[in-house]
Amino acid sequence: MGEGQGLPQAGRLCHWPLPSPKPPPNPHKGLGEPRPVASTPQSKKDKVGTAHHLWHLHLAGAGKTTGGPCQEKSISTVMPYLVSGWCWGAALLMIFWQPGPNARFGVRLPWTLADSVIWKKSWRLASRLLMVMGVTALISWRAFYISAAHLVGLSCLYPVLLYRWKYGTWRYWKDRGGMAYRPLGRCAHCGHLQKLPYGADLAECKCEACGLSCRPS
Repeated sequence: MGEGQGLPQAGRLCHWPLPSPKPPPNPHKGLGEPRPVASTPQSKKDKVGTAHHLWHLHLAGAGKTTGGPCQEKSISTVMPYLVSGWCWGAALLMIFWQPGPNARFGVRLPWTLADSVIWKKSWRLASRLLMVMGVTALISWRAFYISAAHLVGLSCLYPVLLYRWKYGTWRYWKDRGGMAYRPLGRCAHCGHLQKLPYGADLAECKCEACGLSCRPS
């Protein structure tokens, strides 16, 4: 082999291997690129929660399209007038219609069922208090609840006090029958208690013990 053997001959191009180009630098390198997360199968509980969430979104959209809040506002505006009208209607009915002691309507207490006069007075008081409830329903619900409490309290307390003042006792007696309540009278002289017939006046009754009038006129 001569000295020039293995070297490129004169007049020929020499193709040496060139280095591969480097990729451009990544500007987002080191900033925490998002990594793909493997999808996991959804549990039954998660599916139910998703369904509920979609259902609530559907209801909210339906309320917005159908005017749900406006409808609730209109109901809250009309309700006081409906309650007031009902109270005034019931009060006027009680004023013009007085059936007397019965088992369905009115202040049904033993003290009112034992005396027709006390029944009429308690009926009249209840009608007036219903009118007050009709007025307070237009003012505020708090005033309406206060007037309703007065209706229940005074309608029960007023006839009992009237009975105590008229007959001198809280006690009564019951005859045969579901509503057959009768008054008991206390003698003003000796304090004897005796049974009185329905609708009897204590001042006209004589005491069975001392023979005097139970309540002197």
